[in-house]
Amino acid sequence: MTDMQHYPLVVIVWDDHQSTDSWFQNKEEMMELLGKKAYVHSAGWLFAEDERSYFISASTIPEDGRMTMGTQILKATVVSKTVLCP
Repeated sequence: MTDMQHYPLVVIVWDDHQSTDSWFQNKEEMMELLGKKAYVHSAGWLFAEDERSYFISASTIPEDGRMTMGTQILKATVVSKTVLCP
């Protein structure tokens, strides 16, 4: 059985990147659409981090320790990180 105690369960709120395929008359019109914050909440087990990123496995970690649904979150975009279960 996998020892899950060394993987903290976290919720990370981060500012998502945005893009559009629309045409704009000017930069103000573009910023009206793209300049809004797009906060995302990601929850999962924090299985690694480095100087740039957090790596979480959201959803499932079976007994053999394999990871699934991995997500990399750039620290520069992080608004908050909450540890739910250390």
